[in-house]
Amino acid sequence: MTRTENSTKNMITGLINQLLILIFRFVTRTVFIQCLGEQYLGINGLFTNILTLLSLTDLGIGTALVFSLYKPIAEGDIKRQNIIIHYLKKVYFIIGIVIIVISLILMPFLPYIIKEKVDFINLNIVFLIYVFQTASTYLFFASNTEFLNANQKNYIVNRISNIVTIISNLAQILVLLVFKNFYIYIITVVLFGIIQAGIIAIKARKMYPFIKEKPEASLTKEEKKDIFKDCGSLLIYRTNYVVLTATDNVVISKFLGLAVVGLYSNYLLIVNSIINVLSTFFNAITASIGNLHATEEEEKEYFIFRLVNLLTVTFFGIFAIGVYCLANDFITIWIGDKFLITGLFVLILAINLYIEGLRKFLSSYRSSYGLFRNAKFMPFFGMVVNIVVSIVLVQKIGIFGVLLGTLISNLLSFMWYDPYIIYKKSFKKSPKEYYLKNIAYLLYFILVGYLCSLICDFTVINGVLGFIIHGIICITIPVIPLIIYYYNSEYGSYLKYAIKKILKKI
Repeated sequence: MTRTENSTKNMITGLINQLLILIFRFVTRTVFIQCLGEQYLGINGLFTNILTLLSLTDLGIGTALVFSLYKPIAEGDIKRQNIIIHYLKKVYFIIGIVIIVISLILMPFLPYIIKEKVDFINLNIVFLIYVFQTASTYLFFASNTEFLNANQKNYIVNRISNIVTIISNLAQILVLLVFKNFYIYIITVVLFGIIQAGIIAIKARKMYPFIKEKPEASLTKEEKKDIFKDCGSLLIYRTNYVVLTATDNVVISKFLGLAVVGLYSNYLLIVNSIINVLSTFFNAITASIGNLHATEEEEKEYFIFRLVNLLTVTFFGIFAIGVYCLANDFITIWIGDKFLITGLFVLILAINLYIEGLRKFLSSYRSSYGLFRNAKFMPFFGMVVNIVVSIVLVQKIGIFGVLLGTLISNLLSFMWYDPYIIYKKSFKKSPKEYYLKNIAYLLYFILVGYLCSLICDFTVINGVLGFIIHGIICITIPVIPLIIYYYNSEYGSYLKYAIKKILKKI
């Protein structure tokens, strides 16, 4: 299949997958809160974040090796593909063991990262169950999923995930309603996570039987050395990303308590659901970008880059406006106003969502182009800023300080540096155009966001009907001027052609 066909299939199945996850997550979260309460919700969010931090142990090796697969896949070099995937499998197995060892060392310190005393569950048992899920994925299954994604076959992973998501969430809801037991609930979550990874592995081996065979050769010392050089820079980027996204609950738990972690996790569920749905676009095209980079001319790459940038700021800009105007209304309708966080919280949350969209866009291109060593220590600087600002401000202004720490560190790290590297190394151009255009995009969405907020405040309609009407306002006001402006541009013409082509295939 062509890159467009693969990307389209990946996008459609990914979108279905994320919508299913979105629906079931909110239903399951509602049942969870009613059956178990806020403190259990806080524990769930805290341990999830800790294990995200432990995922740093992969050192970015997976990303570096997936990049090295793009060329042999494009050239149909099966032997080379087999060598790389088997090396990835060995590396992931070692990572799984390392995660288990680090987790065991970390266990005695768990009570010290929670403000209040926890006596309603056994922290060690719960933590070990979460660790088992994370480690088992690396030990047995991760390399197969990576190989399917590198082959632009995300849609295979998505189809399997769709089925397992439905069955898993129904099982979780049943367990919560019948047993009201946190241990049984998390065992159910872990069990279905392992089942899904196992089914994907079986499918990958069936589609590509050669990955089961022992390769005739292995990577040379020089090739391994080259990969680990990439991993040094990737680790810095991954550390920066994980610190920005996975330490918030740890800081909140330490200084504000599990109840606030529970409140924050509800908003985080909304934002992460939006990010996951929109990320289907980036997940669908990442391998295609790598393939394009390996086979096409630079001018076409540059055009596609600018087009993807426009689509990124448009979608994330609209949803950021939606979060700003509607997040508290949604929480009120969903679980009640006692779960609200007031003040400037939703504004900072919305800005962070918009920035996260740009981060994902730039990260997709940086990874697809293999620009691993050019980051150096800029992300490390952002990480330090995030930790220091979050810890200082959380003690002065509460949860707002944690979000401000994330925002400030993002602005000081990747927001200006990633575009510079991509333009200089890949396009051989000045990034000035990128900076000016994205400042213009940001000002546009600030202006229309403020306008949407005024209109929503003026049209006071409560309940679900009001939420729907305000949602339509938050979509139409930003979108209509963009459609009018870009309809006959080179971007509009390309999108119209691509959409027609895709519709003919359906």
